[in-house]
Amino acid sequence: MKSKPNAPNGPIPGENFTADTKNYPWHRPPDVTELDKGIELAMKQLSTRQGAYGLLNTLQAGVTVVDATTMFVTSGIGAGKWAPDMALLLSGPVARMMEIMAKDAGITFAMGLDDDPIPTINFYKKQAKITSAQATGAADALQANKGAIVAPTDDVTPMPETAGFMAKPSSEVTKGPM
Repeated sequence: MKSKPNAPNGPIPGENFTADTKNYPWHRPPDVTELDKGIELAMKQLSTRQGAYGLLNTLQAGVTVVDATTMFVTSGIGAGKWAPDMALLLSGPVARMMEIMAKDAGITFAMGLDDDPIPTINFYKKQAKITSAQATGAADALQANKGAIVAPTDDVTPMPETAGFMAKPSSEVTKGPM
């Protein structure tokens, strides 16, 4: 009696191309393809009792509006509600709705955007109005902290000359025992 050779037990090359590709919601066409309907759906989800409590608790915990918006629209992509490009379009209205909800609830929140003012002509005009008394105060502060400010020194230790990682070793290195 002849024995059968062990048949391979792995997947057939190209088998993944024959499998059902509709396993996940984002593999199918999105539920919402119009911006107005997407905004309406997003506002309904945020306005539910569960959505509002979840959002307000999240913002109160210190998550920024930008991060909360990103989480919201990304979860919509994962659920197959809208496509990634629609999520980008929805981000503005969703962030604004979250901001309004947080203000109405009296929650202190961070938008997550750069809040540093951009220097404009008005900024420079205000800087020019600094009085000499304020400048004197700054000079006094510098004088009081004189010991904390260290002047640069010229005591710089020269770096040994190297020729690179793959360079021929110097004679000092090759003299040692091998």
